[in-house]
Amino acid sequence: AAAALGNASVDNAIKVIEKSASVFEGVSDGHPNLATELQWYRSRLDVKAAEVGLVEAIRQDATGAALWGKMHAAADATIERAVGALTTLGGGPLLVRALLIQARLRSEPAARDLGGRQQQLKGALACLSRADEEAMAVALQARPATPMAALVLFPDSLLAIVKTRKAAATLDLAVEVRHAPWALEKRPEIPEFPEIEGRDASSVQAFLNPLNYLPNGGADPRMSREEAALVDATAARAIVRDPKLAADAQAQVGRALRLLAEQRGQLKKLWLPKPV
Repeated sequence: AAAALGNASVDNAIKVIEKSASVFEGVSDGHPNLATELQWYRSRLDVKAAEVGLVEAIRQDATGAALWGKMHAAADATIERAVGALTTLGGGPLLVRALLIQARLRSEPAARDLGGRQQQLKGALACLSRADEEAMAVALQARPATPMAALVLFPDSLLAIVKTRKAAATLDLAVEVRHAPWALEKRPEIPEFPEIEGRDASSVQAFLNPLNYLPNGGADPRMSREEAALVDATAARAIVRDPKLAADAQAQVGRALRLLAEQRGQLKKLWLPKPV
């Protein structure tokens, strides 16, 4: 619609959604017994409005428009309201979808500075982690007592989508932190010590360097981001049957394995340089 009619079409679409939502509020005032059901419909409209706003904000940013932030902030506030309402209503697949959109709003459009980008990805991962928990609960509730090999459940596909996106965001953050490990926090400094003129102090500096006593340079010693992403992507690949979703999950498995190989210095052995 934006490509064919311009920005006004997107603004009109959002206004129509907001007007529809206000109609539900008016009905709810006169029929309190329908408040819960109407709140669900209102939240569904909010999710759609936020999705439209996100797409338009990304488009405006790509074209260099200066006011994309206003559209983005409005979409962020709308999805925040939807997530809160759906949580009160007990969650479900719509809450998972809302959290997926909220994760995109937290990380798109991408920030230009290194620290800002890492902060975005951490915010997105918080939303995706919550979506993962909710999608898992939905999938468990939908699973029949007697397993059937040919049965394809929508909640399983939804869970695979969440895990694939979580793996992708985790790998994005792993790459950003690898290139700029101290973008969000101060690097631990080597404490001062007396030096003797003419003597090499490199061994003392190495002994006092705090980074030498942090596992993996300060990363989680139990599981690296690359390993956590590999777990999520592998799980997504195992539970999904749709070829496209399976390909998306497998792509993240490959990314995670490549980053792990790169981290361990194995790429030179796996990919030999092309002959000149």
